Amino acid sequence: MDFQQLIAKRYSVRRYKPDAVEKEKLEEILNAARLDPTAANLQPFQLIVIETKGREEELKRIYRAEWFWKALS
Repeated sequence: MDFQQLIAKRYSVRRYKPDAVEKEKLEEILNAARLDPTAANLQPFQLIVIETKGREEELKRIYRAEWFWKALS
């Protein structure tokens, strides 16, 4: 798949399964982000992983949109 095809297939997701993400998948995603090139390899970002189950009220204070704190299927 070339870059133009990748761009054409891109989409945003606003509905998620309520299942927990497997540790192996999460590690793969975080590793891909860590290896992503940045300008001058400065890596000016931080990744924060939050377990959301049981923290819905805290998350609502951050951002009220339901998709942010609740899996909608």
